[in-house]
Amino acid sequence: NPSERVGLQQELNQRQFFSTNRLSLGHNGKNWKQNYAVAVNINSIQFASALQTLPNQPISEVDSLSNNLQWNRYDFYFSPDLTYAHQKLKITAALPVNYALLNTSDLLSSQRRRNNRLMLNKSLTINYELSLLISVSASLRQNNSLGEISDGFTGFLMQSYRNLVRNDGQLPEKQDQSYQFNFYYRHPLHG
Repeated sequence: NPSERVGLQQELNQRQFFSTNRLSLGHNGKNWKQNYAVAVNINSIQFASALQTLPNQPISEVDSLSNNLQWNRYDFYFSPDLTYAHQKLKITAALPVNYALLNTSDLLSSQRRRNNRLMLNKSLTINYELSLLISVSASLRQNNSLGEISDGFTGFLMQSYRNLVRNDGQLPEKQDQSYQFNFYYRHPLHG
């Protein structure tokens, strides 16, 4: 009967280990400043969920009401940036390189996947002070990223009491570009 309500409950269990390690070095010259950073990020997650009906309330069979995913992601970064500053002009260019290695294992479907990507995230920022009160800046950025664990499971997951989600387990790769131009006015008495 379609008018009958079915109660669902969900059990979630997530265990996570996360570590970020970073080493930075810099060198300042007269007008030039160089910064270099090396980083390693480790993110290991065991994610399990089970969606069940409340007692004495039958639900039609669905192919997967459970998830059991092991997610191991390793990110290796090298991030150089170079800044030139002379009088009222400041230019900063950055070219971070990220190598992402992702191993996933869906323990319910016995699927194992290995993704590795080399991503470049470029940026250029130019600042110029027109006067003590007025400055302008322009920036260009490109950001590449790989999906998160919320995209990696294949069973159903209840995100809220109105929202039941199922993914195909394929991780999206995102590429964003942004362009900004800013005009700043700073009044000495009013901030």
